[in-house]
Amino acid sequence: MQTTQPLDVTAHVAGSIVPAVLDVIGQRWSLAIIQALLLQTKSFSQLLAELSIPRSTLASRLKHLQQMTCLSAVTNGYQLSPAGQALMPVIVLANTWDKAAGLAQPQVMFRHQCAQPLAVDLHCSVCEAAVKAQDTVLDA
Repeated sequence: MQTTQPLDVTAHVAGSIVPAVLDVIGQRWSLAIIQALLLQTKSFSQLLAELSIPRSTLASRLKHLQQMTCLSAVTNGYQLSPAGQALMPVIVLANTWDKAAGLAQPQVMFRHQCAQPLAVDLHCSVCEAAVKAQDTVLDA
């Protein structure tokens, strides 16, 4: 049986990417902007109309997301960078959590080309078994 030392949570979080991810998605409207740009480039006015967000807030969030390298301004608007596109599982997971918690019905449903909804599942990279929190060990 593998034994591990207690995890130094402060050191673990300080050395991880989690604070940066929360800085990106933790601001109101940021996740909605990323979601709106997942499938296509959009102009400022398209985002403004689609999200019904105050103009100054949209400008501020776009600037912040550019600074965090999640998106870039292009000739015809804004597009996600690879870092922004990598947040797709976070968006799918947030929509799944909202629905499961009964907080809100997701306004969009991401589907695969086969028309089935996407799911974010944790599994072991070796044996491919489904993983639950109680099945894991944190290595410091």
